[in-house]
Amino acid sequence: MKSLKLSLAAATALTVFSANAAQAQVQLPNAEIRGAGASSITNVLVRSLNCVGNPGNHVAGDTANNRLNKAGNNSGQLSTIAPGAYAGTPAYDCETQEIQPGFQGKYVATGSGTGRAFWRTFSNQLPGTTGSNINPFGTWNNVQFAMSDAPASASDITTYNANANNSTNKAGAPIHFPLYVLPVAIAYEPRYGRTAGGVDLLFRVKVPVSINGQAAGGLRLSREAYCGIFNGDITNWNDPLLQSLNGDLSFRSTSDNLTRWNTEGVPIRLVGRIDRSGTTDVWTRHLVQACNGFGYTNAYVSANETLPHDGTINMTSKRTDTNVKPGNTGAGNGSVTLVSGAFYNRVNNTIETDLGVEQAGKYLLADGGSGVRDAIRLAPDRPSTVNSTLLNGKVGYIGADNVIPAPGATLFSAALGEGPTSTRFLMPTARNATLSFGSGAAAILPPQSNATGAYDENDTRTNSITGQPVNRANPLDWTDVLYSAQNGAQRLDNPVIGYPITGTAQFLTYTCFATVARRLALVEFLALNTGNVGLDSNRQAIDRGIFNSTVAVRPGILAQAGVAPMPKTWLAAFNQTFLRDSTQSSNGTVLGSRNLWIQSKLPSTTAQFNPNNAKGAFPNPTCTSGSGA
Repeated sequence: MKSLKLSLAAATALTVFSANAAQAQVQLPNAEIRGAGASSITNVLVRSLNCVGNPGNHVAGDTANNRLNKAGNNSGQLSTIAPGAYAGTPAYDCETQEIQPGFQGKYVATGSGTGRAFWRTFSNQLPGTTGSNINPFGTWNNVQFAMSDAPASASDITTYNANANNSTNKAGAPIHFPLYVLPVAIAYEPRYGRTAGGVDLLFRVKVPVSINGQAAGGLRLSREAYCGIFNGDITNWNDPLLQSLNGDLSFRSTSDNLTRWNTEGVPIRLVGRIDRSGTTDVWTRHLVQACNGFGYTNAYVSANETLPHDGTINMTSKRTDTNVKPGNTGAGNGSVTLVSGAFYNRVNNTIETDLGVEQAGKYLLADGGSGVRDAIRLAPDRPSTVNSTLLNGKVGYIGADNVIPAPGATLFSAALGEGPTSTRFLMPTARNATLSFGSGAAAILPPQSNATGAYDENDTRTNSITGQPVNRANPLDWTDVLYSAQNGAQRLDNPVIGYPITGTAQFLTYTCFATVARRLALVEFLALNTGNVGLDSNRQAIDRGIFNSTVAVRPGILAQAGVAPMPKTWLAAFNQTFLRDSTQSSNGTVLGSRNLWIQSKLPSTTAQFNPNNAKGAFPNPTCTSGSGA
């Protein structure tokens, strides 16, 4: 592997570590960290992991397919994600460069619910070779982190304390915080059909959108329109409301037969998730708030990782841990069935109808974000009732790293109306999603924080469920404040400004780790993702924006995929709380003394790697040597 060493550039107000010589990084020992969970961020996460370190040892004739950590899914498949490149100063190519040569990171997209389950139960993770959760990397005893687009619940924390932080595993206090800002796109295939002569029929969009010179969409959907579509009230692309939003221009391709279009249009085919999905949680969380007052029956009654269903369809034969099954109904799933029973098999690339056929206004289900993506872009297959044209017309919700301009994406995304009454339409970009956090007095702030993100015990907000004052030590408060709309802040699930369907991808990890090397590797990954490393191991500068720049002309690895870093106030609070023994104080309490951090600082000598050294690698004093993840 390439011999690289790390150091930190001068500290700024938002950096994790003070910049004196004693806190310069060194080349870290070899370590592999393993994660599982949300599929929405698979591409951007794996690209980020490969920028930190990759298998290396590039030999003549080697290809990226062999020299990068691959992405896994729970069907046992591995895929190579195109390596990232950053056009900063200096430029950085993640295919040929790596920041820590001993670092490797592996990730399996299992869905958010399964990822949280692995984190909280802590044992025998992803063991199988058959069934619903097949690990393409082999059996893992435990993961070092999980990703979830849905916030953890109180029961998650209770289970974690009983399993991960018990007398045997001693993983320490649970850590749960939003790491990425995640816009959820309404994705569609621009080709809605194909004639018998092989001519592709493309939606005719009056105001097409291009991003970085690449066609990305432009279909405009107001709140009324997308609520109507996904509640099953608007079922055809020739609907008058949709045409009015397109500047009164029909979506019909000029190559399409006018009689055919006027007779049957293009039926809208909904695509959603069968698994317990955090993307579905972000999706339903918004629709609960947004889809009232239009004359529709709003089937979305509460934030949920499962689409509304009434328990009449049992889809456990498609995925054993799905919640689309009898006995899993109730208020959280509503009383209106939006599930058809049809299933897209991403392995066989077929639509299976043994449990039900596709129906207008109801979802075809697919496994994982990659399943939704592949189902939407499936070649036209529905026969016209008028002539020999084949139609597609599918539309679904998916993480923005699966739509153009994300690397490798082919799906288009709709531009959505900003707020309930605005006439401005926004695409699911990193910049537009970040706007949804508000600014000034309306900004959503981290728990126990002032306007800069500094530690502040005078924060008057309370947890919306328990009524207790927000507290950085409560892992649930890091997400509860996003949706409670206190102190004049807007709420992320129903923002007045910014891209409307925006959530966060939570990073779930532990305070304590079984080896020093593993802890160093995980902290390194987080420090790089939050812009706190400015030199490589050769003492050459690396641009701190490699991962989280949102500058249009030089987007970082996240923004290239439509994913954004958390706002600066959040990065400041996160860094001070979890990545250092902070000296910030409020009301006489020093934040670092609360022992919420994983590691007090980065090492400056290899001697500090010695776990027998009382201060070796600066572990949290509550941790027992050799215990944890």
